[in-house]
Amino acid sequence: GEDSIWNLLSDAAVGSAACLNGASMLFAFYKTALVVRRHEKELSAPRPEHAKIAELTGRDKVRQDAYSEVTKWETLDFRWKAFLSAAAALHLGCGFAFGLLSEACFREFSVSSKIDDEIPDGLGGNPLKIVREPTGWLPIGIFVLATAMHAVFCKRM
Repeated sequence: GEDSIWNLLSDAAVGSAACLNGASMLFAFYKTALVVRRHEKELSAPRPEHAKIAELTGRDKVRQDAYSEVTKWETLDFRWKAFLSAAAALHLGCGFAFGLLSEACFREFSVSSKIDDEIPDGLGGNPLKIVREPTGWLPIGIFVLATAMHAVFCKRM
């Protein structure tokens, strides 16, 4: 979008909201930690409603142990190791592309921009135009492939 006071104000509002959300999260974490510290004995005491959870956890332990053994890196077949390594490398490559090559992958679009405005300040009425062709779609496609590879591994194991 164009440089204007509204861009500055929108950036300031977004930045303020992010700071306030972060501060709220830290305050909530602090207060929760205080309650846990003060009432640790009471909170850690077994209660009747915990019995069902303990029973289910015990029943599922055999399955969890088997899954842990099968998915240990040391016991994985070489093909699965290569498959997972490739998926991880593809994910890392996409992260690199999205983070360091964002201008080549995506058009500039700000909070004050309008989708219906013509490119370069808008997206010509098509929200998908924020992705530059073909440089933006390539890492998106690779990310989808890497995610599918991860899903295949999870399903097979």
